[in-house]
Amino acid sequence: MMNDKDNLPPLPNVSLPPIPVDLIEEEGKEVIEKAVQKKSSIVDETFESKMSLTIGSSFIGFMALLLMFSPFYSKEVKYRFKDLDESSRFTLLDSREKSFQEGVSVTLKKALKKEVFYMGTNFPFSGKVYASFESVPKQILAHEPVSFETSSVLENGVAKFSVMKMTQGLKVISGRYKYVLKIYPSGYHYRLKKWLSHFGLRFNTQEYDGLTVNGETIIYGGGDRAFKRKLKKFKEVTKKRIVGPLEERVGRYDTFLQLLEKTRRHFEQALSKSKKPKDMELFEELYNKDVGPFLTDLITDSNRLHLSYLNIDPERSKAYEKLFILGKKIGGVASDMATESKKLNIKNKKQFKEKFSIVIKEITEEIATEKLLIQSELKKYL
Repeated sequence: MMNDKDNLPPLPNVSLPPIPVDLIEEEGKEVIEKAVQKKSSIVDETFESKMSLTIGSSFIGFMALLLMFSPFYSKEVKYRFKDLDESSRFTLLDSREKSFQEGVSVTLKKALKKEVFYMGTNFPFSGKVYASFESVPKQILAHEPVSFETSSVLENGVAKFSVMKMTQGLKVISGRYKYVLKIYPSGYHYRLKKWLSHFGLRFNTQEYDGLTVNGETIIYGGGDRAFKRKLKKFKEVTKKRIVGPLEERVGRYDTFLQLLEKTRRHFEQALSKSKKPKDMELFEELYNKDVGPFLTDLITDSNRLHLSYLNIDPERSKAYEKLFILGKKIGGVASDMATESKKLNIKNKKQFKEKFSIVIKEITEEIATEKLLIQSELKKYL
């Protein structure tokens, strides 16, 4: 049996046109060249980008290392500190050497003879320092408060203050002061750190916008121990020359008050027992025994002191004159009591008592006012 395939007619012999060789080569070259150029461009850009990043990172790293391992400021100080005592000079320079990362260190020392003082600090940059000072009560060699402001340039951890603007008092007095320092940085290292901070390299956030330091210091040319001895001596002299006389005057007012109170008691005692004017002689007896002699002595002595200080210390003289006048006033009241008692109408004893009670109250209030004034003055020195 014959297969159908065997009966199919043969295929015609058709030849296809040849592909031009030059066309294949030209198009192939163009495609390959474009691909090579594109790849080469990508490689160049990537290389340049990596190189730029590498160089930039290396530069930033180098600058950071330079900053970290170079000193914050030169150890050279333009001041010789010849006007400081040895202890103050050592403490001042030692303050510069402390690590700033462990906290700011500030030392202030006054020159031996000049109205100048220095600041030593471990603050790592040059800059400008603004300072305000206020005296600690009873810790300066004066009786009135002192405050002042000053400023200076900070270089290599040292600033010199020589011009003071007084805000209280006439001049800077040696003593203990509270201070507020505001330090604003500048200089090469500061600008470099500021620049590096834009790349995330922040060393200490306090350093960039400035620093405020609060504290206390002794401003005295000669060292802290010498000042403490000086302050002790000053207080002893103050107690002798000022506190003593003030306390003595308070004592005189207290004595006048006691004598006035005794006068009142003797008057009321005699008045309560009297049935006729002659009975009021009891008041005179009691007064002359317990009040009169002491009052006379105190009045006489107050007048003596008033006159003795008249040309030496007018203020103190006036203070004793007040005591003299007060004593005479008390004596005058006692005299009026004795004189008017002789004309006493027994029926009017109550009105008679009230009349002198008003006068005694007024004198008592006067004494209390004068004592308060003196005690307020004493608070400045105690």
